[in-house]
Amino acid sequence: MITINLLPKEMQIEERGSPTKLLIQLGSLSVAVISFLAFMVMHFYILESSKQELEQAKQKEIELSRYQKQFDDLKKLIERFKTRDETVETVRVMRVPFSKKLHQFSEVLAQGNFPIWLTSLTILPDKKVAKTTAPGTTTTTTTTTTAAQTGPTLANFEWKAECVCASISLQTATNFYEEVKRDREFFKDFTSITVIPSFNRLEFGKEYQQQFGWVFNMGINMQVQPPAKVSDPGFENADFTNAQAMIIRLKEAKDPFAQYLRDNCSKEFQQQLAQYASETPQPSLVTSLAVEFNQLIKKPLYERQRVGSVQLRPETQELLRQGDNMRRFNRLLLEDIYPNEIRKK
Repeated sequence: MITINLLPKEMQIEERGSPTKLLIQLGSLSVAVISFLAFMVMHFYILESSKQELEQAKQKEIELSRYQKQFDDLKKLIERFKTRDETVETVRVMRVPFSKKLHQFSEVLAQGNFPIWLTSLTILPDKKVAKTTAPGTTTTTTTTTTAAQTGPTLANFEWKAECVCASISLQTATNFYEEVKRDREFFKDFTSITVIPSFNRLEFGKEYQQQFGWVFNMGINMQVQPPAKVSDPGFENADFTNAQAMIIRLKEAKDPFAQYLRDNCSKEFQQQLAQYASETPQPSLVTSLAVEFNQLIKKPLYERQRVGSVQLRPETQELLRQGDNMRRFNRLLLEDIYPNEIRKK
């Protein structure tokens, strides 16, 4: 833009730059430049920090994913152990019916004089067997159903046997198979059997008089009443029908068994007993009592002289003979010794 001053020279005013104004302008420019540089530095610093944090987060995610996989694997392992424990417990309780069936099976072999032996036998819970509401209505395609009743209260077990028949005649193996189905005493607890086993010829070798025979697999499904579920023997506050009397018994320890219990409690609980003044116990003291008893039932409590003349119920005596369920036995033992203080569970 061109400015023309038409005033007379004597009236013209020459504009001169003010030093103060110049300093202000330079200061403003400096502030702007510094602010811009600071912004750029902070921007790149924050950006770089964000990148580092993002990278660290990715690394943590990778580490956590490994832990997550381990956690998932542990959960699966725990589930498998739970299933195995349930199976072991069921078989333990059902060992008498299973043994009876095995004895009956051996009688079928002996009575028919069958030259057959089992190379393997497995008994597993069978979750695939269809439930029925009437005889002969199972939906499995590989079995034929007998007249056994099924229902939601029955447990299914699958028997799988690998059989060897030391006979040249295949008829011997098929006769044995039919005899198993005809034997009512043995087969009354079974609902189905493999429809037609696959018979394969088996060579024994020249060193045997019988040089070849037949091998076949036989599967039968058993349904029995499952064992009753036993409640956890652990103690809760509500398990003490007379907590005050129980605490006094432990405090005074007038009998050998109470003295043994008190001496095996924690030092803290023994101090609580010493300070107890025979009034209605506070809920916190009853909770401590339950905690102590949950620890006590993990230890051997029974000793004939210590128990004295206490009459044990048949269930307690049976567990004493078995000796394989300490917590449950100790719970019943404490209930028998202190029937007025501990409720039966």
